[in-house]
Amino acid sequence: MKPTLRTALAVALALAFTPVLAGIPTPPPNPTFTTTVIGQEEASEDEFFAGLNWQFGAASQAELVVGWRDVDVKSDGDVDGFGLDFTFPLKGGIKPGELRLKGIDGDEDLQGEFGFGWSFANKGFLLTAGAQGQHATVGTDYVFGTGWEPYIGINTIGDYDPPEYRTETTGSCPAPYVLSSNGQSCELINQPSSF
Repeated sequence: MKPTLRTALAVALALAFTPVLAGIPTPPPNPTFTTTVIGQEEASEDEFFAGLNWQFGAASQAELVVGWRDVDVKSDGDVDGFGLDFTFPLKGGIKPGELRLKGIDGDEDLQGEFGFGWSFANKGFLLTAGAQGQHATVGTDYVFGTGWEPYIGINTIGDYDPPEYRTETTGSCPAPYVLSSNGQSCELINQPSSF
């Protein structure tokens, strides 16, 4: 059979079967779902903690530290809040050392601490600054009338787990389909009659 005759026969068969195939319904496509971040979540983390510091300065000594932290952890890892701690020097028996109120700012792994307080041992006000990481701290107090008292320590404060971002999931279908009322499948738009 000649190539031209074969081509003409193939076209004739295709035209003959097209009306038959046109009546077979095709299943609707599956919807496409897109998840978009629409904002941050914030989780409150309150905790009591305990630790052991080594204080340098006029009297180098170990001290017990107990305290409480109230921080907010955001989805991007930002951490802010405040904390209160009380130290008890261990040299010569346990006695009150310092009471400190601190503002806290940083991320889930490392926070800066800045604040003020009172030294019972030196009977004076103090300023304090430091950094808190996972179970470790370093900082210094400046006691008015006495001077600098740096410290390092370990404690029960770990890192923080940021909450998931707030998201919104939307579905869409290719034209001429629309998302069904249950939001899980596509359905054909009712076409107006051509009469």
